[in-house]
Amino acid sequence: MKCEVVSVMSRTPREFETYYKPHVFIASLNRFGVEPTILGLNETWNCLMTKPRRIRQWLREGHCKADVLIVADAFDVVFTAHPDAVAERWGGGDEILFNAEKDQFPPAPGLRWAFPDPGTPWRYLNGGLFIGKPANILAFYEAMNLDDIHDDHVAMDALHGGAGVTVNVNDGTWYQILFAARPTPMVLDTKCEIFQCLSSCTMEEFGEFTDGRMVNKVTGSAPLVWHFNGGAKNDLMPIFIKHWGLA
Repeated sequence: MKCEVVSVMSRTPREFETYYKPHVFIASLNRFGVEPTILGLNETWNCLMTKPRRIRQWLREGHCKADVLIVADAFDVVFTAHPDAVAERWGGGDEILFNAEKDQFPPAPGLRWAFPDPGTPWRYLNGGLFIGKPANILAFYEAMNLDDIHDDHVAMDALHGGAGVTVNVNDGTWYQILFAARPTPMVLDTKCEIFQCLSSCTMEEFGEFTDGRMVNKVTGSAPLVWHFNGGAKNDLMPIFIKHWGLA
């Protein structure tokens, strides 16, 4: 299966934003002879909903020619395998597979019922990494009704967040809503067999295989794509990328 990686990045990080590492994301793919598709560079960024809107447009226009698509964040993701190998482990099918994290973010207590205990700490949907067939990912985005969702804005009254308060719209909340509604088949990688979220993780949870691949000692899996979300950008990412020769 031929697999493409797409990401949205409107700008390169500022000099003081050392915790953002798009160069590592790109270098990790370049080691396998792969160039990710970067959308939105130097274009207007309205809010986090810019990401799904930009990818939806790209898919609508038929630019993805691969059998399988990986949607990835650009600032804190590292590939340790060729995307085609990631697609092979995924195996195909109509389900979109999302990476899973320990904490529900953004917090949405009313949606926790949609994420029953899977028997591992990685329970909640994270929208920073997912894989599926391009047509199914487009169907997922279409089901979000993206044109009806506000950009970041200043609330006008208490009913909408408090007069004068800036409301930051997070795509992660809408991913959780869609996961609960299931307009398209979706599952979570709660065993971290393909994707590994590292927020709220510690080094004690990981070890090294004989071939140099890192293993999740909690689940026994050897993830192929690593997402250093949350505080892991500062705490764990420098350690891991040094191990992988990407520092």
